[in-house]
Amino acid sequence: MEQTTRMARLLWYVGYCGDFPAQLASRIEGHPEWNRHVMYAGLKKGYLVLYRVKYRDRIVRSLRITEDGLHYLASKDPGGYNTVLAHKSVMQATHLSNAPERILRRHAEAISLVMAEHAGAAIMPDSKPSLRKKDIAGASHDIESGHAYYYSMFELRAGIREGSEDTSPRTSRLCGVIVRDRHCWCIYHSGRTRMFWLQANEENAASAVQALLYTRGFHCDTVSQVIIGTTMTVAAKLAKPASKVKHAYFSISNAFSNCFFVTNDSEGDALLAMITNPDTLARFCRKVLSPYDPPHLPTRDYDAVDPETGQPVIMAACCDLQQIIGITQADWLSQPPVVLCLDYQARVIQQIIGPSILVRTL
Repeated sequence: MEQTTRMARLLWYVGYCGDFPAQLASRIEGHPEWNRHVMYAGLKKGYLVLYRVKYRDRIVRSLRITEDGLHYLASKDPGGYNTVLAHKSVMQATHLSNAPERILRRHAEAISLVMAEHAGAAIMPDSKPSLRKKDIAGASHDIESGHAYYYSMFELRAGIREGSEDTSPRTSRLCGVIVRDRHCWCIYHSGRTRMFWLQANEENAASAVQALLYTRGFHCDTVSQVIIGTTMTVAAKLAKPASKVKHAYFSISNAFSNCFFVTNDSEGDALLAMITNPDTLARFCRKVLSPYDPPHLPTRDYDAVDPETGQPVIMAACCDLQQIIGITQADWLSQPPVVLCLDYQARVIQQIIGPSILVRTL
């Protein structure tokens, strides 16, 4: 792609999100070094500005689009320019806030947007079915089998408010959802530590989202969580068992079918793409489990059997925290299982399940 095309793409992301993490610019489609070059060119030409604010013990760097950047976007991508203006007009009050917490919230939504696109989901408003009643009559996009769609929290709230003004998941930490066929993945951003989380609020928000999707033609049978963290060490914090005392920090909920953890990097992009594509995940599991024997009896406790030792084999490359915690809680009477995972996950998964269970890297 030409530099002008990539510049317009970067400007669309920054304009649509309002605040865009500077370190995320290198992860937009294309080579990371070239993407950084485009970002620096945008700053030099005045299309972008870098806003800095101190939050606790670190500096938050956020990209924002300027009037010159909007004019450039209008000349190169009129459709994207109209999308940015429509989104900014509705979110004007939020975009004017310079509070660090609001900026980090917009950063979380930008990260989920970019990772959803890398996972193959349609993110542009004109490339997916609408969730609003007034847009359905003249909609040009029907729900297609096998296609993934990403809906931001802004789109979800707008659709929920049309059904009832009293129902609005404003207090939810949800950043957006990816929908494919009968599956829905709720995306959350934990960042560097254990996220602040009110379990009842999040379960109610997920129920409201599922009801909205059902009325718009998405008949989702399973609703899962996807937690985005800065590093794998965050997964160990999230997997800590909840105390008996009621608290406001993340605890794994049985209201969701799964709780996947992905890192905020290219490896997390690849894992999210596999999680949200059941066919790709099935092919990957068949290839990985090919050296092992299938279970003698149908079971959900493990996926295969080691032909040499007879140990049960569990596939944990998706980093499903519900599954990993279940390994430690299960009563393995004969012999402990073998857990298969990716190399960058091994240390943290071993820390969660303890030293008595063997972890093998793929």
